[in-house]
Amino acid sequence: MSDLQLEVTNTEVKQTTLIGAPGDLGPDKIKDFTGAHVLECIPHSSLLNASVPGNNFGGIFGRGVGTGVGVRGLSTSGPGVMGETTTADAAGVLGQHGDTGVGVLGRGNPGVIGSCRTRQTTQPTRGVPHDNALAGVRGESVDGPGVFGEGRVGGRFTGTNAQLALVPGSGTGKPTTGHHIAGEIFMDSAASLFICVGTGTPGTWVKVMVAP
Repeated sequence: MSDLQLEVTNTEVKQTTLIGAPGDLGPDKIKDFTGAHVLECIPHSSLLNASVPGNNFGGIFGRGVGTGVGVRGLSTSGPGVMGETTTADAAGVLGQHGDTGVGVLGRGNPGVIGSCRTRQTTQPTRGVPHDNALAGVRGESVDGPGVFGEGRVGGRFTGTNAQLALVPGSGTGKPTTGHHIAGEIFMDSAASLFICVGTGTPGTWVKVMVAP
């Protein structure tokens, strides 16, 4: 096993381990280690070019071989991997797949937790956060369910104000266009509720009647 060297070709065929300890200093050490990170990689600011987005560089790139992971983070009592950003339109962590596979996979109990700790400063008129900005989890899809749940129960919801909120549609009455499948639920602008009982275009809908 050899030392990890920068700005040279590292040809070590075995695993190379980079270890830092408080007080490390010298040509065969890392640095005077007093911070929270053993290794920090920061591209020089001169590499940034706002007019050429391709000239923006990541700090670290990890590539796995075969079924090996590209990057692995391990911690005994804290997060294994942490992603953070200070730009409003950027994501702290981005998972992306080049084909039709899973962008992000979480395994655990639960597998994934989405948490929003930002409190609303004004009371919204309809009792829901504006543009769902304060949601713990948000799902989007261009041609499928925004969120899909599967299990003994497909979805379970609890809330202090209500367990579920449907955003009313723009018109009154049942849907009259598009393909729909049995089991869909639709609320129109008058807050009337319809259930699709037959798959088709536009499907067969019945109105939920509220007993007096």
